[in-house]
Amino acid sequence: MALCYPQATLVNAEGDNRTIYDDVLHLVQNDPADRFLSLVLQIKLAHQHLGLIRTSHLRQTHLLGTHVGSDINLLAELTLYGKFFELPQRLFFRRLHKDSGSWKRDDPDHQARQYLAANSGKDWFQTWRSDLSFFAAVQRSPLPPASKMRIYRHLTQHTVWHWRHLMSELFHS
Repeated sequence: MALCYPQATLVNAEGDNRTIYDDVLHLVQNDPADRFLSLVLQIKLAHQHLGLIRTSHLRQTHLLGTHVGSDINLLAELTLYGKFFELPQRLFFRRLHKDSGSWKRDDPDHQARQYLAANSGKDWFQTWRSDLSFFAAVQRSPLPPASKMRIYRHLTQHTVWHWRHLMSELFHS
């Protein structure tokens, strides 16, 4: 087991308006490639890394990067080293409000203000950095070549699907 985390409830700035949130990241498959692909395909909000992580598995990862969304990269990399167990109890309350990083996910200026140092500007090449982090995590992992190739095929396909966004980052930076 690499990670254990509780189910989540979303709340507003005042702690009201409780909404049940299903993470769908109870990843107990034996095949690390299956866990990795499940996470990449299913994750929406990343807060599972605030649960309990086995130190020996965390030490094998690249840890958190300096780009927006690096928490998802960390979680994906952790799946390569162990299973994720979701507790059935709703013990985590995630506060979403106008100043939270997940509030305006498509607004680069908001993301920069929330995740980057003051006055540091835009997070250049955020999608490029995130995508390359996925590839690097798989490369560093102890997976057999056939499993790595299976994941690479999916990641390459994903990259091709959002090529317009990548090109936009490249030419508007």
